[in-house]
Amino acid sequence: MSELRLSDASLYYEVHEAAVSFSDRPLLLVAGLASDSQSWQPVLDALRQQRTVILLDNRGSGRTRAPAGTCLQQMAKDCLALFDHLSIKQADVAGHSMGGFVSLNLARMAPERVRKLVLCNSSIRTGARNDMMFTDWADALEEYGATARWYRTFFYWIFTRGFFNDRNVVEQSVKLAMSYPYAPDPMSFRSQVLALQGFDATGWLNTIKTPTLVLTASEDLIFPPGDDASGLAAMPNAQVEVVPGLAHSLPMQAPKVFSDRVSSFLNG
Repeated sequence: MSELRLSDASLYYEVHEAAVSFSDRPLLLVAGLASDSQSWQPVLDALRQQRTVILLDNRGSGRTRAPAGTCLQQMAKDCLALFDHLSIKQADVAGHSMGGFVSLNLARMAPERVRKLVLCNSSIRTGARNDMMFTDWADALEEYGATARWYRTFFYWIFTRGFFNDRNVVEQSVKLAMSYPYAPDPMSFRSQVLALQGFDATGWLNTIKTPTLVLTASEDLIFPPGDDASGLAAMPNAQVEVVPGLAHSLPMQAPKVFSDRVSSFLNG
């Protein structure tokens, strides 16, 4: 648990050493909207069995302290600054949802620093509906705060329908989220929403030559996979895997599925 002091921010990160070193290239995990380094806890132990895993809190989340306002490119630059700080010449990178957008920008900026890329529950664009929905979430958080209803509304979009069959599980999840000491505040959450507005990699996606695993879920409501894995199947060196019966929070709801698929790809 450490902080990297940048000129305009203090970046929170964690380095989890491998139990048994399989590769000298670590794995950087980049979280999505309103999530931070701790969102990777369900998959951390499995992934660090064979390689060092690095977690960070993006600007606008967790324990990273930064001025209001950010962009996806700046989040990617933060990742590169962390690589330099840790003397990492090259790493594997996995991004979830918005973290996939950050990871794409990272691979675009410095392709020589990314050996393999994993994009989970992500897309090549946000789309007009998602831009409006994320803004509505930011407005509701600002007006009413992080209420139980706000979290449930979030959950409706990221978990499978079956998740809601057990009301106790739903309520426990809401209570856990509400008690988290580093939950997003309205200003930070909005800064991430604004960073996402209008993201579209269509014009430069074909420049990303990095071997990439596109991991999608059949019930993902935010970025439905469709026939083209939300557009990511067009990447020159992409392989696509659609996991049936799961939704937008694949690493959280099915950590073994995520860890097994990612490890197989990275070690292959």
